[in-house]
Amino acid sequence: LEDNQLHGQLSEDVFRALTHLEHLVLHSNHLSGYIPSVLFKNDKLWWLDLSNNNLSGEIPGEFYKSKNLEHVYLNSNDLEGGLSPKIRKLKNLRDFWIFDNYFSGKVPTSIKRLDQLESLLLHHN
Repeated sequence: LEDNQLHGQLSEDVFRALTHLEHLVLHSNHLSGYIPSVLFKNDKLWWLDLSNNNLSGEIPGEFYKSKNLEHVYLNSNDLEGGLSPKIRKLKNLRDFWIFDNYFSGKVPTSIKRLDQLESLLLHHN
């Protein structure tokens, strides 16, 4: 559903029902609001691309419990806050793009424990 001029917020109820979702690609739309925490209760999700939208708020705490996430693209939104040291729990993470947002603070040193990480893009925050 990428680049389809979708508007509105991501619904907790919709993602609660999608228990077998493995890929979520909604980049380059006009989505707003926060990232629903229920999205990360799905242990099958391994590809998440919400880049190039108008999402705001912080990365939900549940994100750091998503052990199967490999590819995460949250760049070019209005996200803020900091990264938790709990990022070390995302052992399968290969790509983590959060550039062009409003993140602040230091990059947790625990990020060096991500042995599978191949691409980390943090610029313009």
